[in-house]
Amino acid sequence: MLKDVQKLPNENIIVVKYKAPFQPIEDIGEAQRQIAEILDAEGQTMYRIDDLSQADMVWNQFVEGIAEATKDVAGSMTDARINGVLVGDYEMVELASKSMTQDQYGATSAPVFNSLDDALAHARQNNV
Repeated sequence: MLKDVQKLPNENIIVVKYKAPFQPIEDIGEAQRQIAEILDAEGQTMYRIDDLSQADMVWNQFVEGIAEATKDVAGSMTDARINGVLVGDYEMVELASKSMTQDQYGATSAPVFNSLDDALAHARQNNV
């Protein structure tokens, strides 16, 4: 379930929070539509932090999620205006990050952090 998409005030950071039950195609697709609107309004590169710590993914959701998140659409992890970051302390989130570097998923990079606070610190230190 898509819990929240929020552009942080006065920062180039968008935080996307997911929770169970996670429906990757619907949830990520809706998040990307909202992110695209924010990007169009702001007109600048932003960090997209996807917090999957409460999504409770299983294998088929991982497969659907990585495909949806890396589609060639506005607001996706492969959008040139996005610097992607993932949050989660379980194996599938780490695997998602590694998978994104493959050509079939857009050859993009999204570091993984165990907590939203750590991901925010990374984005703020590397602010674009």
